[in-house]
Amino acid sequence: MKLTESVNHVWRSAVLSTRHGAWHAVRRLQLYGVLLGLVWMAIGCVGPARPVFEAPSATIAWPPPPNSPRIRYVGQLRTADDLKRPRSGFDLLGEIIVGKKSPESLYGPRAVVCTRDGNRVWVADPGGRCLHLFDLERRRYLKVQRIGDAQLLSPVGLSLGPAGSIYVCDAERVAIYRFSDRDGRWLGTLRLPDELQRPAAMIYDEPAQELFVVDVTAHDVKVIDGGGALLRILGRRGTGPGQLNFPSAIAADEHQLWIADSGNHRVQAITRSGEPVTVFGQAGDAPGDLALPKGIAVDADGQVYVVDGRFE
Repeated sequence: MKLTESVNHVWRSAVLSTRHGAWHAVRRLQLYGVLLGLVWMAIGCVGPARPVFEAPSATIAWPPPPNSPRIRYVGQLRTADDLKRPRSGFDLLGEIIVGKKSPESLYGPRAVVCTRDGNRVWVADPGGRCLHLFDLERRRYLKVQRIGDAQLLSPVGLSLGPAGSIYVCDAERVAIYRFSDRDGRWLGTLRLPDELQRPAAMIYDEPAQELFVVDVTAHDVKVIDGGGALLRILGRRGTGPGQLNFPSAIAADEHQLWIADSGNHRVQAITRSGEPVTVFGQAGDAPGDLALPKGIAVDADGQVYVVDGRFE
């Protein structure tokens, strides 16, 4: 009798174990089916790429009609989402599982440069102690915060450099770095002269292979070569022609350098050897007056554009 009961007990246990295992197997198959369905959904849900800069609802241009516009508002880059990368089902699946991440954004941008092919935009952001790379062609975003083991502290200036590179100056570290303009690889750090006190902006002259660095606290422009050696110094502190007072930005055309002479409330043009050419702007609030010129650019027609940080 006991033997029979033992056999029956073993038999029932085996049956229950088999049923239990089968139930788990079915559940696993169901789970795999759901996951497979989600994967197929992810593969099949790739949306078309929208234009990075979509036409605004109303045209914003200067000068207004009937004049031909010289400047036209195209759009903005404020966060990584502004690249409008096509969203796939994998993106949707990730958001379902871990939630949607907040996009990387600008904090306190100071300088911007676009690569020669027009496909990539670099932004120096001392407010975030970082650099931002917006790749308009591949719809990719990159944030650069470190140089090897060192943290970027105050990246304030950018310039296109030779052979697909960009120069970045860090005012707080008194350093100039060189990066690949395509993928943000650090290519090296210039060995700067002791005379350079606080770099604020730069422009690279490719034919001469010279880098013109605005030194804001020395009130001059240091000219260095590709290795960082000092070649010459342009300007000194003062209010006269060719003299500077807390300069903050620089641009160049074929013939001369254009410098935002912030402390003197003006813009100066000087030759590459430092000879004064022309000047415009003065303290005041009338049309053409300048309060705090902090950004400058020159277009292909030789027109100069000035950003006034105080007049907005």
